[in-house]
Amino acid sequence: MAFTFNTAAAQGRFEVKPHVEVDMQRDSNFNHSESNEKTVHTYSVKPGIDLAYGSDKSEVSFDYFSRYSDMTTRTRIPPAR
Repeated sequence: MAFTFNTAAAQGRFEVKPHVEVDMQRDSNFNHSESNEKTVHTYSVKPGIDLAYGSDKSEVSFDYFSRYSDMTTRTRIPPAR
């Protein structure tokens, strides 16, 4: 998702572009074990903003983002004996 805001300022151009990435990852055997399997789901959100100013002769830009992650686990319980 991206939005652009442009304005002319002293023969230059200023741009603001917010962006966001959303991701989900699943690992079905997190421990790499035959007897102690664990499923792990990782959810992450990465919001950010890109700021830029440019003129005919130069350009300055700044891109910032922050990543937030959360993990949930599901352990396989062996059957009762």
